Parts: sequence; C-alpha cells; structure tokens
Amino acid sequence: SNRENEVGEGDAAAVEDATLYFNYQTYMDKPRPIRWSKQDTETFYEAIRQFGTDLSLIQQLFPGLTRQQIKLKYKKEERQHPFRLHEAVTNRPKDHSHFKMVIERLQQIAAEQNKKEDEEEGGETSEG
Repeated sequence: SNRENEVGEGDAAAVEDATLYFNYQTYMDKPRPIRWSKQDTETFYEAIRQFGTDLSLIQQLFPGLTRQQIKLKYKKEERQHPFRLHEAVTNRPKDHSHFKMVIERLQQIAAEQNKKEDEEEGGETSEG
C-alpha cells in the first residue's frame, strides 16, 4: 500500500513536469532541420559578402529555404566562425554580379507565377 502511494505521487510530479513545456510553440509547424553542404556554406558566405546581413535577399539564392533557416545558419556561423563572418560582412566587394543573379532569379519566379495565373484564368474563361 505504501509503495502504491509513492508511485501515485511520482505520477503527479510527471504530469506537472509535462505541463511546464506546453506553450504556443507546441502547435507550430517546425521546418525540418537541413544539413548545409560545404558548397552551400560557401554560397552563403559569398552572399553575405555581396548583400551584407539582408537575409531576405540571401534567401532568394536558396530556393526551398525559409528566412528563418537562413537566420539560424547566420546565428550558427556567428557562434562557430565569428571572425570569418565578421570579415565577410565588413569586406564587401564592389562587384555587383550577385545582384544581377538575384534579379534574374526573381524575374524567373515572377514569370512562372504569371504563366500559372494566365493558365488558371484561361481555364475559367473557356468554361464560362
């Protein structure tokens, strides 16, 4: 009987512990962690050199990644390689070829979206 009381008290403590970690993030969709290849990391540093800390612009170079994932990469590099990151941010080249690359990428995306919208609108008008 005494043993049962101990188990019962332990269960109550376990329930209390479980509720401590229950918050609004419990229901959030978390993106899967990604593994950055060496090539991706080099591209990331090149983007930092070109664009500075404009993570939204850097995100355009990595389709399929969210700004949050880019930010996590930035924070990780800030912890693990602070000097390299600082150098990349402060020593920005005058060459703006990456800006052209991002603009071309954005134009491609916009063209694809316009094409999809045109196809969808075309389907609706032919039915009506």
